[in-house]
Amino acid sequence: MDTQKKAPAIEPSKRIIQGLRPPDRTKNTRISDEDDESNEEEEKEKKLPFSSALDKLQEDDAKKGKATNLKKNTASNNNTRNKRTFNSPRGPNDSDPEPANKKKKKTSDSDNESMDHPLYKNVDASMVERIENEILSAQLNVHWSDIAGLEDVKCALNEMIILPHRNPEIFTGLRQPPKGLLLFGPPGNGKTMIAKAVATEANLTFFSISAATLTSKWIGEGEKMVKALFAVARAKQPSFIFIDEIDSILSARGAEEHESTRRLKTEFLVQFDGATMGTEEDRITVMGATNRPQDLDEAARRRLPKRIYVPLPEYASRRALLELLIKKERHSLSAEDLDLIATSSEGYSANDLSYLCKDAAMGPVREATLKSNFSSVRLAALRPLNIGDFQVSLKKMKPSVSPGECKHYEDWNQQFGSSGL
Repeated sequence: MDTQKKAPAIEPSKRIIQGLRPPDRTKNTRISDEDDESNEEEEKEKKLPFSSALDKLQEDDAKKGKATNLKKNTASNNNTRNKRTFNSPRGPNDSDPEPANKKKKKTSDSDNESMDHPLYKNVDASMVERIENEILSAQLNVHWSDIAGLEDVKCALNEMIILPHRNPEIFTGLRQPPKGLLLFGPPGNGKTMIAKAVATEANLTFFSISAATLTSKWIGEGEKMVKALFAVARAKQPSFIFIDEIDSILSARGAEEHESTRRLKTEFLVQFDGATMGTEEDRITVMGATNRPQDLDEAARRRLPKRIYVPLPEYASRRALLELLIKKERHSLSAEDLDLIATSSEGYSANDLSYLCKDAAMGPVREATLKSNFSSVRLAALRPLNIGDFQVSLKKMKPSVSPGECKHYEDWNQQFGSSGL
């Protein structure tokens, strides 16, 4: 009988000595896997000749499991750009109550009828619209009776413009009136009012043109505006083109003049002669008004053969103008008082006389403010105008035109005017 006893079997868990652990094979596996991945990436990088930032971003997102949709990002970026900010221009995606193409279509449809005219063939539609805006379509309602004095001027204009437009059959051949007219003289004597009266009496299409209408900051636009002006005038004849302060457009040409200004003047003179589009039968009259006739270009002066001097009002004209100005006011002026005022206002222009009457009309108002509360004063309570009011105003207001300036106008009229003094 075997006396040796077998040692008891030890459980596997108890074989592990305290403080010792078997090697962690999972860590080694992870490390080896990472080494393999890094080796693969290095090999890929070696194979790829160039890697962009976008490719790198896609690779990183693929590793993290967050693949991005580039189309969505692009669309969101575009939407962000198109969002309007304060005082920012309107974007293509902004809501507009009426699209721009519809607005353009409306304007073009309304302009189609006028643009069908053969004279508008080579003229910009926008410029035709701008010129048509300068037409005084409203009734001017200015007649010869509204202009005091200047009988010689009225007679010359009636013979040159009004009668030929009323009966054009008679005024042909040698009797054909000139197409250009110049009114010159000291300022404030009714040259603009005379032009309105001519357009009213003859029932003409009245164009009121200034330098701002024809000039532009863009090179070449001024010449196009001049061409559009005469095209519209020929389409709507009989026409009357009034150019106030014409010396600002047709001043004498010089060596230091800007090229665009020179081209504008040249185009105006060419269109004035009608060399490009007009004929001798055109019923178009150009009237210019200026306070500086000596500054006009020689070619422009030749195209304005009728040059009429509008002088300061004489005694009879001043008295008639005073009666016209105080006609609607309550006054106690006698005929002798009007004679005295007309004599004392020698050298005054028509505009000076108008301001003289306005200042004298304030005399009763000044007295009413001193006597009582002005807010309770009624119009009927004001006293009538008297000679004392005009005497006070004559001491305060002086003529705006000096005798030396009048001498220059008289000399120019003797040299270039249609009739001597």
